[in-house]
Amino acid sequence: MTPRCVFSLLKKRKIIYCFKRIYILNISILCYSSVITYAQALTFHNSIQDGRLIQGSLAKNEKLFYQDKQIIPNSNGLFYFGIPQSAQTPLLLTLQKENTRKQIKLSYEMRHRQTDIVNGLPQGKVSVTVQNKQRIAKENAELKAERRKFIIDFFPICFSRPVQNYRLSGLFGSQRILNGVKSNRHGGTDYAAPVGTPVYAPADGLIAVAHPDMFLTGQTVLVNHGYGLFSSYSHLSKIDVTRGDKVNRGDKIGEIGQTGRTTGPHLHFSFFWYETRVDPELVFTDFPCQ
Repeated sequence: MTPRCVFSLLKKRKIIYCFKRIYILNISILCYSSVITYAQALTFHNSIQDGRLIQGSLAKNEKLFYQDKQIIPNSNGLFYFGIPQSAQTPLLLTLQKENTRKQIKLSYEMRHRQTDIVNGLPQGKVSVTVQNKQRIAKENAELKAERRKFIIDFFPICFSRPVQNYRLSGLFGSQRILNGVKSNRHGGTDYAAPVGTPVYAPADGLIAVAHPDMFLTGQTVLVNHGYGLFSSYSHLSKIDVTRGDKVNRGDKIGEIGQTGRTTGPHLHFSFFWYETRVDPELVFTDFPCQ
């Protein structure tokens, strides 16, 4: 049964009645289960956790902000919001209702991260020359510029995995040791499969990048799914789309390969809310397509 919270104002005190386990977040008292509700309007539809893509809803007279970015809902009031994978402090959101603003300090559960030791990478892809560092910076800037673009052409309500037959070979958020050198945390999920295995779009979208050879990620595709959501596909052996193409969920994007920095054929798949990476496996669990 979905938990319900009833707020009332009695003698200038906030009274809350909950029918599930409750958590207290610094400035807000709320129910924490499948639904989190503030002031009976702003609602988060899945649990708050680092590296998670959160879906929520707003009333028509409400606006929600994160830092200097407004979180835009669709015509039904639904929005998406990404929780960073490694943030150590609560996130500050601002809820605006008519002429009043309320700050929301959003605490969340931190998940345990494993360590992955990866050996056998080409040393030139780990100890990078100055020239190649400049190339990487230029390619990253191209991807970041595309991930800042907002479109309203699509609003996916479910997502399917991009590969049908695979072995899960790399987890989101794991600490990576590459050829003995500590690297960044893993920003996606690795799906190992033979070269030529088809890769499909997990939701409708617009092809933002279709690059034939990036230094680290090889043949790379970036899809804009609308409302700040993006998916990224790395190490492909073949790309079947071009920049500007519209794709539907289930359309073939390309094929698994071993291009860029990799020790074997696999798809490195990432989900983004703008610049925030979120865990693909949690996205597929929270928003599955029937």
